Parts: sequence; C-alpha cells; structure tokens
Amino acid sequence: MYKRQGYCRFSSDNQRNESIDAQKRAIQNYADENNIIVTNWYLDYAQSGTSADRKEFQKMIEASKYRNFSMVLVHKLDRFSRDRDDTITYKVQLKRNGVKVFSVTERFDDSPEGVLMEAVVEGIAAYYSKNLARETLKGMTENAYNAKSNGSVPPYGYRLVPRLDSSGNTVCNKKGAKLHDIALDEEKAEAVKLIYARVIEGKTYPEIIDELSEKGFKTTRGNPFQTSSLLNILRNEKYTGTYVFNKYRKKLARSGGISKEPNEEDKIIRVKDGLPKIIDDATFELVQKILNARVRQTPGINYVDYLLSGKIICGECGSAFTGERQRKVYKGRVEYRTYYRCNTKKANLPEGKDRCANTCIRQDEIEKFVLSEISKVVFSKKNFDNILELYLSLIHI
Repeated sequence: MYKRQGYCRFSSDNQRNESIDAQKRAIQNYADENNIIVTNWYLDYAQSGTSADRKEFQKMIEASKYRNFSMVLVHKLDRFSRDRDDTITYKVQLKRNGVKVFSVTERFDDSPEGVLMEAVVEGIAAYYSKNLARETLKGMTENAYNAKSNGSVPPYGYRLVPRLDSSGNTVCNKKGAKLHDIALDEEKAEAVKLIYARVIEGKTYPEIIDELSEKGFKTTRGNPFQTSSLLNILRNEKYTGTYVFNKYRKKLARSGGISKEPNEEDKIIRVKDGLPKIIDDATFELVQKILNARVRQTPGINYVDYLLSGKIICGECGSAFTGERQRKVYKGRVEYRTYYRCNTKKANLPEGKDRCANTCIRQDEIEKFVLSEISKVVFSKKNFDNILELYLSLIHI
C-alpha cells in the first residue's frame, strides 16, 4: 500500500459543485481503486486559490520537508492553486522534497503531451481567476460610484441595512444573497461626536476612553476603546459624509502573507455626501491639525531618561539594573510603564546562563525614594553648613 496526502480547498465562488466533501469523495474513490492509503488530509475552508497564504496549504508544504509522503492528491489542479506563479513555485518546492502533485480527475502523465496539457489547464485556471477578480472589481467599482456597500463592515457610527427597490422589496445579487446599504447608527454616532469634541477641548486619550467607558460605549466588536481605536475614528474622513473606496491595495508581505499599503490617489474613489454626515468638514480639519501637532510633540521610546541605569546593584546576583519599558493592559486599554530590571533577569541571555529571580522596580518609585534619601544626606544640618561655607569661599565673600 502506498501512503499519500490529500489536499482540498473550498472557495466561496465555487461552493456548489466542488465542496470539501465532494473533493474528498473523489480523491478517496481514486485511492481505493489504486490501492492507495490517504494518511492525512489538509482542508482549507473558504480560501481563495489566488493566494498561497492558506493555513492548511502551508502546513502541507512544511510537512513535505520531512519526506514522509511522496504524493499530494487533489481533485483538480485549480484546487492546488489558481495562480500560475504559485503553482510553479510550490510544485518545484514539493518536487525538491520528493513530492508530486497529482489530479485524480485530470490524469496527466509525464509525457511531453501530458506536461503541455497540464500547463494549459493551469493557465486556464489562472485566467479564470484573474478574469473573475476583474469582473468582481468592476461591480464593486460601480457600487462605489453610487456610494453602495461592497459588503465590508462599515466604520463605527454606521450600520448595514437591507437594500430595497422602489417597491420596498429586498434586493439580492445573482446568487440570491441579500444586498445592503450603509445607514447611520444614531447611538454610536453620538460616541463619534463626543470623541471629536473632547479632542478639541484638549482631553487626553485616557480621559476620553474613561468617559466613553462610563457612558457605556464600546467598539463594534464589543470591546473597550483603546488609543488605536480612537485614532482610527479620528483619522477617518468618511465621518464627513465622504464615501471612500479602494484607499488601500493588497501587497504580498515578506512573511508570505498579505498586507495593505496606501493606493495611488488617482485610483481612490471618493463620493462627496455619499454617506450620512456625522462630523462637519471644519471640525474634521481642526482635529487633523491637533493630531498632527500631538505626533510631533510625542517623545519616542528612546527619550525616556533612566537616571539610575547602571547605578542600582542587584542584591541577588550582583549585576546592574537598567531601564526597561513594558506594555501593560490597564482597565481594558494599553499603557506603557517604565521599570528598572536586573540585567541577568532579561530573557535574551546566552544559553546556559541562569536568569536572576529578583523582581523589577517601578522607575518613578525607586527614583523618588533615591532622591529623597539623597536630599536627607545633602541637606542635613552638618552638610548644609559645609556646602554653604564652600559656596561662600568660591564667590569670595
């Protein structure tokens, strides 16, 4: 019996004809007919074939390095990938690890004709995917010019409502899914107005967060507000009633995942008065100026001055204490606090060296204590008289 692996991918645009169960059944039938044991299944649910950033797919590629299997069975080659570059890249990587990709329904052999036919099928799959993406973008662009929802979650302060035709009936797409429009969420819109007003009043982010918490406001996901969620609201021009689409484009990150970066200005679609207005233009512009000023005034991490760094000696191991900045979550929000910590307590020690068990010390507490003790010594009656006498001699009085 030969040991093989099975890979199946479920994509939302092709779910009716090639579900996970149908793919597994076809692969298993082929395996039974050919005396093959499928020892493991890698199943990606609702994952696009245009990207290799699929959890189970990457697990399969990683597992091939151990050479525990020699073939991956797929229902069709487009289940492996619809991107021509990804298909070539990962097939080569699997081949180096002694693994072949085999389609149980397309049956390509190793003859020149078989290799050519396989390349043609892969090219057709890539064309289908790119053409589908183009047609999808065309529909989304048309929605954008008409300030219609493209299905994404609207910004805080707005909500999705069913789209209705002139007769009051719910509008659906070709697949029968209900379409939605963006409407105002009155309650959350009040929170947005409060945030803008408090920034103009000069309130700090923690003060605004505390007020939002006291009034019972939470984020769209039901979590307490944090500085990052405030900034997302304060920087979002959609609150001025401007519908914005295609502001960011997807980019392949170095890690292999997908990241976003700002799009070219001429590719961004903006529709003035395409959304219910929550913040007027003058208020939005004023807040942007305030935020930009705060960014220039906010010191970075390297500006923290640790007065006692290297001067505190650990009573446990004899090493020096140095300054350290730590991220803490306090009352649902992120804060940064500064400490002094023993050098041999830190995690980045050479292998084999024991970490010190001594605790870290809050910077403000230890510096206040040390300065207090210095003051007691320096400004004692005896030392004060000596200092005064020395000072008078220096100025020749």
